Amino acid sequence: MIEILIASILMMGIFTVGVRRIRMIKLGYMLQSLCISFICIYLGMKSGDFHYFIVGGLTIVAKLIFIPYVIDKASAKSNQNREMQPYITGFWSYIFAGISIAISFGILRNFGNDILKAAIVLMVIGAMIIVGKKNVITQMIGFLTMENGFVLIQLALVKMSLLIEAGIMLEVLILSGIMSMMSIYISKEFNTQDTDHLINLKE
Repeated sequence: MIEILIASILMMGIFTVGVRRIRMIKLGYMLQSLCISFICIYLGMKSGDFHYFIVGGLTIVAKLIFIPYVIDKASAKSNQNREMQPYITGFWSYIFAGISIAISFGILRNFGNDILKAAIVLMVIGAMIIVGKKNVITQMIGFLTMENGFVLIQLALVKMSLLIEAGIMLEVLILSGIMSMMSIYISKEFNTQDTDHLINLKE
């Protein structure tokens, strides 16, 4: 069961890093988050720890309801619904994602479990999205993908208190809201959500 969920997370990560349409990138992030919530529920059922069910529930509310709503509101303010000229093309994004998976699973083959390996891959993919894309919304999804990797590291290695987890989730919601407002202001100022135009700002 958990192997299927991890494989699904990796496939969604690879899918997200290569596509250009914001709607498809958002869908990949949502499915990725859904699999993480299922992992939390599975671990809760296996261990009997109610803590995992709460984390899974928070993941569903925050990442499958609130954050997609914020992304949709930000996208509605702009006519640009896709990544126009990314720094890294889809082909090379898929190549780099495949290499990151091979390296992560190769280096960590004798250390940790598959959840940890998937976490490292997600953090690398999130960083690739941030660096390789120009659209502020896709960069926000890259940051959120890295945060999903952090959640998996937490599930694989440590058990944080519920208060800390709720604080991290609240921080993610606040940052996604701030980045959404940034995308709206960039769109109004430059009629695009391309962050390259920020170099034109002057005091």
